[in-house]
Amino acid sequence: RLDRDRAYSSQPHLSVPSLNLRLQILKPFLRWPHERYTTAHIPPIRLLRREKRLIRVLSETDVATWFWMLQAIRRHRPKRPPVRLPNSTLFHPNRKQRRSAALRERFLRVAYDTGCRSSEIFHLELSPFDLEQGLLRVEFKQRFAIKERREKVIPLTRRLQRFIAALRKCYPNERYLLDDGRGRLAYTSPGAFAPQLQRDRAALGFNGRGVKLVHGFRALYAHRLRERGAPLDAIKNLLGHSDIKVTEGYFPASQTRERAAVALLDGP
Repeated sequence: RLDRDRAYSSQPHLSVPSLNLRLQILKPFLRWPHERYTTAHIPPIRLLRREKRLIRVLSETDVATWFWMLQAIRRHRPKRPPVRLPNSTLFHPNRKQRRSAALRERFLRVAYDTGCRSSEIFHLELSPFDLEQGLLRVEFKQRFAIKERREKVIPLTRRLQRFIAALRKCYPNERYLLDDGRGRLAYTSPGAFAPQLQRDRAALGFNGRGVKLVHGFRALYAHRLRERGAPLDAIKNLLGHSDIKVTEGYFPASQTRERAAVALLDGP
C-alpha cells in the first residue's frame, strides 16, 4: 500500500489539491507501528502550498488560430486534402468531427464576445439572444448550476448578433446553442464537452502554458474592455463578480502599464 501510494503521488499530472489529499491519507498510515523502520528512511511529508497564480490570458493570435482551425475542420469535405493542424498533424475529419468543430466554434464565439462562464454557455438556448435590443439574457436555473443566483443581462456585439442571426436562419429547428440538430443538447454534460476542448488545446500547443481554456476567453474579454477604456465597475457587472477585488485580479500591475501611466504626465 505504501509503495502504491508513493508511486501515485509522484505522478506529474496531479493537481495540488489531489496531491494534498493523498498526502493527508498517507500521514496516519506512515505512523503505524510496523512501518517505523520504513518511515525512518523517508523524508517528512509537507503539504504543498498553492501559489497565487495570475490569470493567463489568451492572445488575439491564439484566438484567431483557434477559430481558423475549427473553420477548416468544419468546411472540410471527404475528397479534399487533409487539414493541417497547427502542430503539423494531418487530420481527416469525418462528419461527426466536422459537426463537433462547428459546435465548438459556436461555444467559443459566445465566450469571446460575452465573457460568460462555461456553465452558462453550455445550457444556453438561442431564444435568450434578443437581437432587436442587442442583449443576451442568461437566466438562473437550479439544475444548471450557474454561479450567479440571478438573471444576467449582457449587451451583444454587432459581430455576435450577425453570427446568431446566421445560425437562426441556417438552422431554424435548433433550440440550443450546442444543439444536436434535433432540438436536444449534443452533449450530456459540460464534462462530456470538455475533452473536445482539451484536444484542441493539444493541437494548438497550449499545454504547459497554464491557460484555462474557457477562462482564458473570459480574461481576454475583460482585457479587451479595459484596453478600450471601460470602467472597472462595468467590467465587474459584465463578468458577474460579487467583489470588485476579483475583477482587479484580472489586471495585475505590469511594467508596460506603469510606463504608459507615467507617460500621461509627459503629454500636453
